[in-house]
Amino acid sequence: MTEIKTGLPENTPTRLQPPKTTKPKKVTVFKIIERYAGYYFLRLSSFMVNLLGEKRANKFGISVGRLFYKRNKKYGPVAIKNLKLIYPEKSDEEIKHMALETLENFGKSATEFLRLPRMKDEELLRRTHLSEDGLEILRQAYDKGKGVILLTAHFGNWEMMSARYNYEGFIVDAIARDPELKKTADFMHQTREKRTLRKMYPNKNILPVMRALRQGRGIGILPDQHDMYGIVIDFLGRKARMAIGPAVLALKSGAAVVPTFSVRKPDDTFDLVIFNPIIAEPTGDNNADIQKLTQQFADIISDMIKKYPTQWLWFHDRWRPNVHLRSDEPYVEGN
Repeated sequence: MTEIKTGLPENTPTRLQPPKTTKPKKVTVFKIIERYAGYYFLRLSSFMVNLLGEKRANKFGISVGRLFYKRNKKYGPVAIKNLKLIYPEKSDEEIKHMALETLENFGKSATEFLRLPRMKDEELLRRTHLSEDGLEILRQAYDKGKGVILLTAHFGNWEMMSARYNYEGFIVDAIARDPELKKTADFMHQTREKRTLRKMYPNKNILPVMRALRQGRGIGILPDQHDMYGIVIDFLGRKARMAIGPAVLALKSGAAVVPTFSVRKPDDTFDLVIFNPIIAEPTGDNNADIQKLTQQFADIISDMIKKYPTQWLWFHDRWRPNVHLRSDEPYVEGN
């Protein structure tokens, strides 16, 4: 095979491939029906929430979250399982309450996302609180001209946060995993591009992302979910796999990594939290650098989740039984 010169650190993949034991997923008729049902429910919900207005749309989102908690065979049970794993000291009632609140917050975030294309600037500014100190951190990071890696998570309402940053003049693109159904993926892209994100990049290839950083653009990355091709780190006190993309990009590009989160308040406004930038400093040991940075990112996200636990998506199957890899070695192409 002809070697491709990418300019990336040695042993860094430009495309991550699954282990040889990975088998293609079978797509059943039921799964296809489920995906189309999800798409049409999304379109119907979008139509409805844009008729309802802010307060009634949020109430609709709460109802959807409660419905998912009670009727969905995955979301409620997975959230409860994960919460019990991380909070063994809490009672069953406390765990169930946290799981329900998580789904209610997700329902509200979903309706807010669907309303974003038609949301007036006045509402966006009123509901997203951005401090002058935070703005200055972003300005200084963008002004360096090396691009900015906006490190965040499926936490609060990351879509509202992105919309506010775009309103302030900061270009925000993102790396994202598309839904399985193309219709759903297209709808999500169109909704985002109207207000929140300029471009979406697939998570299979980092080369277009490197080009965007060289152009001084911001790249939003949410590495808090399971990545089967990632490395083993400690996440909320448990071993889990996490994507190496943010660390690889930071080491190669020299772009500042700015951790940022949206924290939902009781009145459904958001405090936009912006941390001081992290500048990657390569030591010559690529694997060790990736491990150290990825763990640092995991710790930042974990701290936010510990502080506001019901604002994170606990219904994702984050901790897998087959997580055991060498914790000092990234899973890269060829391993």
